[in-house]
Amino acid sequence: MINFNNILDMAVNKECSDIHLSVGTVVFGRINSKLEKLTNEVIGQQEIITYAKEILGDKYGDVEKNGDIDISFSRSGLGRFRANVFKQRNSLAISIKVISILENNNDDFNFPNKIHEIVSSIDSGLLLITGPVGSGKSTTISNIIKRISEECSKHIITIESSIEFLYKHGNSIVNQREIYSDTNSYLSGLEAAIKENADVIFIDIIDNYDVLKMVLKCCDAGILVISTLYANNVQDTLNNLINMDTSNANINLRNSLSKSLKCIINQKIILDNENKNFCLFEIMINTPSIANCIRENKIKHILLLMQNGLKLGMSTLDISLIQAYKNSKISRNVLLQNISNKELATKIILNY
Repeated sequence: MINFNNILDMAVNKECSDIHLSVGTVVFGRINSKLEKLTNEVIGQQEIITYAKEILGDKYGDVEKNGDIDISFSRSGLGRFRANVFKQRNSLAISIKVISILENNNDDFNFPNKIHEIVSSIDSGLLLITGPVGSGKSTTISNIIKRISEECSKHIITIESSIEFLYKHGNSIVNQREIYSDTNSYLSGLEAAIKENADVIFIDIIDNYDVLKMVLKCCDAGILVISTLYANNVQDTLNNLINMDTSNANINLRNSLSKSLKCIINQKIILDNENKNFCLFEIMINTPSIANCIRENKIKHILLLMQNGLKLGMSTLDISLIQAYKNSKISRNVLLQNISNKELATKIILNY
């Protein structure tokens, strides 16, 4: 049987973003967005149970009861990991996110300084980091919170399903709360954060209308709320938010969002010319014109306003792709595969 710590050590050394353990197959790791075999030895039923017990400790029984469980854990010299242990086909499987690699590779993440400039200009309201699974949202959040902690004097409260990054107190105080361990729910954590005199709240997901309403209440109280959503672009992000209110009109929600929403940063990971992860950023800053589009539910018009808002720091995914191509970061094929405006891409290629 392969020692569990050896698996973690191997994954960190190979710079995996994720590890997958399942009965009847070898250990897999995700390297630069692709799954690769890390071992030749097949995992058996007893091995997976041993790994699960090592991760979960006295919470092992919760898997039998609930079918799955999220948990974060640390290993000395390696960093932090987030595991999801779940039942499948009468056995267990484990997916582990390697948080330490994300944290150590921030310098390789092509993180634009303009994001820090935008964030530093926001004192209150809603800042959303969005993108599909594996698009680097956690890394962006970590960058932002660490910068606020180091450069500002704030009371920061995080409310997370499982704590990923451990933040140090800098010039700010950072208190981190885990659902079920430290607070009963996102709603109770958000409500308490207002009473706890928070300046900044990070909530790791807005997953329903009740949570969204409480987030907007915190914004009205003068708090900067940072959160995430799964969405492919800014337009999808706004539609997903508005559609959380299932009433026909959702006028009140659109009015609230038009006032409280400050910025959306959408992300997408592609492979660069060195076959490494490269992050594209789509940035929407809420201007009076964009706020009016949100109020009137004219979301499809916002893309044009973003294209015309480059001087304000805005960008679209297509613009980010073109800039990456012009800077020789990505190939012609990657540009053509990912850009939505194929005609524009062809012109860029012919003229560059």
